[in-house]
Amino acid sequence: MPILSVLQVAITNLLLSSDNVLLIALMSDRVRRDGRWTALTWSLVISLALQLGILLVMGYLFRFQLVRLVFGVVICVVAFHLVQSHRTQTVGATEDGMPAAVARITVGNLLMSFENEAALITLAAGNAWLAWAGVVLTSPIVFFGSHPVAWLLRRCAVIVYAAAVYLFSVGIGMLGALPLIGRGYGAPEVWVLTGVFGAYAAVAFVRHLRAERQPDPVA
Repeated sequence: MPILSVLQVAITNLLLSSDNVLLIALMSDRVRRDGRWTALTWSLVISLALQLGILLVMGYLFRFQLVRLVFGVVICVVAFHLVQSHRTQTVGATEDGMPAAVARITVGNLLMSFENEAALITLAAGNAWLAWAGVVLTSPIVFFGSHPVAWLLRRCAVIVYAAAVYLFSVGIGMLGALPLIGRGYGAPEVWVLTGVFGAYAAVAFVRHLRAERQPDPVA
């Protein structure tokens, strides 16, 4: 299993997990401080076990051309979602007990990970173990570093926008390579479409910067 391939999947998973990071940060805020690490540990272990099963199924389905077509479309949709995913979220001050906290964090993380896993399987060319290795490598950061990672992704939004363009290029390139739809559709079209999406992401990033610079309305 090439180290560079694992690192590529791991970094992509970390960037795709921006929504997961925010959700985990919000859900863990609802747990008493003395039980927060325990809740995160159990949620991490359960999530990794369930994600392995999901990735193995996706890896098997990746053999079929129609499914690869779906994954190619999914990874393009994920790229669009990344561009639009920067928004402020809030949560109330209520506290959860341990079982409820583990359930909320685990279920929330899994529900927000299906598109991510399809994208990782695509990057790993159907190798479920390679995709899972990337997930294992970054999930502790996503869970235990959720608060600082959320801060970093908010402060350095350009990283996420650049990742979105990269993911779109992978997805659209995969669609062009499929014999099912790829006849007469090659590298020039892939570059043109990626450039169009890159321009869209750049405009969205500029708007994001302008919105950040606007002063908060006085209550």
